[in-house]
Amino acid sequence: PLPGGRIMFTSSRNHFLAPKGGWSFPNMQLFVMDDDGKNVECVGHLNIGGALHPILRRDGTVAWSSFESQGYRHPGMWGLWASSPDGRGWEPLMSSFIGITAIHFATETTDGQMAAAVYYFNNNNGFGTILGFPSALPESLAPLLRFGSPDPAANPAVPVRLNGEMYPFRVGFSPYGLKALTPSSNATDQAADLDPDNPSARLGKYTHPSAGTNGDLLVIYSPGPANDAGRPI
Repeated sequence: PLPGGRIMFTSSRNHFLAPKGGWSFPNMQLFVMDDDGKNVECVGHLNIGGALHPILRRDGTVAWSSFESQGYRHPGMWGLWASSPDGRGWEPLMSSFIGITAIHFATETTDGQMAAAVYYFNNNNGFGTILGFPSALPESLAPLLRFGSPDPAANPAVPVRLNGEMYPFRVGFSPYGLKALTPSSNATDQAADLDPDNPSARLGKYTHPSAGTNGDLLVIYSPGPANDAGRPI
């Protein structure tokens, strides 16, 4: 739902053939319409790779998962972008610089944090870890850059549990304040880590964050390995 009785949705009705071919078929673009279904308008003309899961943000803009095609991208990488509801003013929130990884199912908490599920897009079935970062830079920090260095090693580490230890995950152009909201899980193509307090159990993985009250998040949680391939054995 959008202000003014409008609704944003994604659709393949333009039958647009994306550069990524079968990786983004059918290609979904952003549309808006009146809440009675009239006056349908495409506002996602720049959705070259595809768009999914639009949400309304507290500042009146919308965020969505973008199957970016600009520059060199593996065909399985989704980022998180934003724009005004009419499709103008595009900007990245977290670009797709994590190899073969999808950023989906975003939400914004009541205390101004963006949160999204980050996962290897295939074998993990939508389950991974939840990353978060401030929706906007604090005014006291302006004109600080919103994004870090293109070199991942120059950006702050985001510890997530991987192979029995806390792994210092880093990403190029890291959003300011990026952190793991579920540090017991990771986004890699392998089973959730074993529980150090119960070796017969897994720590599980997360997906579909949704804003609750008082800055809380609701999440979907799987207590199992959450990976079809079963890696590591």
